[in-house]
Amino acid sequence: MKKELNLECPYKVFADFENQTYTFFTDFNVEYRLSFTDCAYLFNGTLGENMIKDVYNVNIENVSKAFSPKDIKLKETIICILKHFFRNKENSVVYVCDSSDNRELARYRKFNFWFDSEDFSNNLEKLSDTIVIDEITSHYISMIYHKENSLYDILKSSYKEIIDSLKK
Repeated sequence: MKKELNLECPYKVFADFENQTYTFFTDFNVEYRLSFTDCAYLFNGTLGENMIKDVYNVNIENVSKAFSPKDIKLKETIICILKHFFRNKENSVVYVCDSSDNRELARYRKFNFWFDSEDFSNNLEKLSDTIVIDEITSHYISMIYHKENSLYDILKSSYKEIIDSLKK
């Protein structure tokens, strides 16, 4: 069940906490959804496999599949949702930039710019890596977690284990 959140976002945000999704409509009537799906299983076989939980993959989707003009309120709303998500200091996010349209590098740069231009770095740690496959295909992967996460060091070590295994 969707519930309107009383967040200080430019767009009205609705949350479905059961499915871990946040949705909103832009001024151009384009629907966006941020969904957080459990991905703690990625840490199986690492130092933190029995301890790590509350790790989610984040997906930012243009549900309408419509053209969305440049819109500063879109960025601000996404950042607002992420800040709300990270109020729980135990939450972590792993994301891989979508490569289905060959725009993964642009997504990676944009998300890094958003992260760096906000006050995220005051409270959050971001680890980023590029995995090159077949000397042609690159996958841009990042993990974000709160600096006060009780598993801070374990998350960092386990993420490094995963990246190292992917680079072999």
